[in-house]
Amino acid sequence: MEPLAELHTLLTTPTKFTSAYLISILNAVLSAINDVIDDVCALAKFGVLSPSLRRFESLATKLWAITIAIDLSNAFLAHSQSVRSLEKRRLLNESAVWKGGDVKLQQEVELEKKIWMGKVSILKLMSDAGFCWIDWKDEKGREKMQNGLGLASGVAAVTKLVWKAL
Repeated sequence: MEPLAELHTLLTTPTKFTSAYLISILNAVLSAINDVIDDVCALAKFGVLSPSLRRFESLATKLWAITIAIDLSNAFLAHSQSVRSLEKRRLLNESAVWKGGDVKLQQEVELEKKIWMGKVSILKLMSDAGFCWIDWKDEKGREKMQNGLGLASGVAAVTKLVWKAL
């Protein structure tokens, strides 16, 4: 379970006790709980467990929405920090050009990749949020929209995996 590994890392790595740290712990705990509840509901849907356990689907959806909101907030923050870092790097490079320095350093290329990956992460999370919203509101007749959002999320996830592998 990925959230449990994240929680373990958060709890065993020495760090400053900040609100961001607490939110990260909360997010990992809620993600782990959501994973368990979601799996129980899926097993109930397939008849492996009692169908009465499906009543927890609403809770799983709400937990998922909370973790998406936290992840989306973190993704926007990380993206804006990367953009600011790139802007600073470019300003330093411009002054270096006047002194005969390299125009585009490896750090700048890495920051550009990080910004692009941040955009892909934001797209994935926004697609997940839309999918989750339809589940939460139990919108009938929105299956095509939900399928499209699921596809967008899946394509973004695959894109992230391919880029990380390169």
